[in-house]
Amino acid sequence: MRKANKLVILLTLSLISPLFSFAQQPKITLPKTLLELPEILEKIWQENILPAWQKLKEWLKENVWQKGKDLFKNELETRKPIIEAEFQQEKEELKEKFPKLKKALWERVKELINRFKIKKR
Repeated sequence: MRKANKLVILLTLSLISPLFSFAQQPKITLPKTLLELPEILEKIWQENILPAWQKLKEWLKENVWQKGKDLFKNELETRKPIIEAEFQQEKEELKEKFPKLKKALWERVKELINRFKIKKR
């Protein structure tokens, strides 16, 4: 019985106590004119919003970014030889294809020049 009463009191206080924070005086005052509004918004931004975002950024940088960076670094190191081999293979293929492409491109340029000469006459 005593434990049940304590539990009910504890639950009631835990549910009601956050409501007391709403009864406190606000930290900011409402603007008397619209000209004061930008100053008040800047104050809210500087004192409340910006610090919260900075804390979130720092937490993400320390916890998420570092773990992801380590994961990708390890993965890159394991795949580096494969990537280098594929790069060399692509490089060789391009060296083989380049003379053919160069010749084909030159043929097209000649063709266009000839067409232009024919149309001009």
